[in-house]
Amino acid sequence: MTPVAQTLLFDLAVFLILALGVGTFAFALVRRASPLIGWHGHGNVWTGPFRRLDLALVFLYLGLHLAILVAAAQEPPASGGAAQSGGGPWGALLLERALPGAALVFYLGIARSIDVREAFGLERLRLGQIVVWGIGAAAVLVPLARGAAWLFNRAFPGWEPPAPAVALPGSLLVLAMPLFEEVLFRGVLYAVVKRFSDRYFAAILSAGAFALAHYDVGALAPLFALGIGLALAYELSGCLWVPIAAHAAFNAWGLIRAAA
Repeated sequence: MTPVAQTLLFDLAVFLILALGVGTFAFALVRRASPLIGWHGHGNVWTGPFRRLDLALVFLYLGLHLAILVAAAQEPPASGGAAQSGGGPWGALLLERALPGAALVFYLGIARSIDVREAFGLERLRLGQIVVWGIGAAAVLVPLARGAAWLFNRAFPGWEPPAPAVALPGSLLVLAMPLFEEVLFRGVLYAVVKRFSDRYFAAILSAGAFALAHYDVGALAPLFALGIGLALAYELSGCLWVPIAAHAAFNAWGLIRAAA
């Protein structure tokens, strides 16, 4: 990763943290003035279990990416300067997706005694419905992400198109990554931010964090569009299995396209 790319991603991380702080504070002021406003209750994603401490954890997670970018900027050029955690893609999978996702589920289910099946709507749909929802959402998300990538590359031709992620085995890309990322970005981050703002602000903020977490400037636009679409799929269905299935189908399509 070039210093320019690192600077852009660092600025994005700072912007997301500031936007989260200013946005939630502004929504709090509006709600204090109008106590009957209940934007966070709109849609099918339940926000009831989440509290202020959960919002602090969202700030902490965004700060993790900020720290990773700061550390990457201080690495010698010979190391490649990539904003990856130790161990390359495996380290990134463990530190940035698996561990935070598992820790949050443990925190919610054990420390807070929250029924994560209810909080994430895991039993809201049957398997057949999840498959239909997932495939239907993926059919929309693929052209949406490709269109966003095309527009971004037209507007900023200096950035190369994002390369397919082939550093991880296909089973991890299609099964593990969607599970970790959806629990983290839609199941927790989106729902927590929605609890203290509304679904539109939460979708934008969570999609921005999702795009940032991949550390690829060329992929920011398609990943942001994908994040918005996955948040919409979660909100419409109320079941976290739907964005997980859609994300898995999206990654499977990317692998097939890369192999073709």
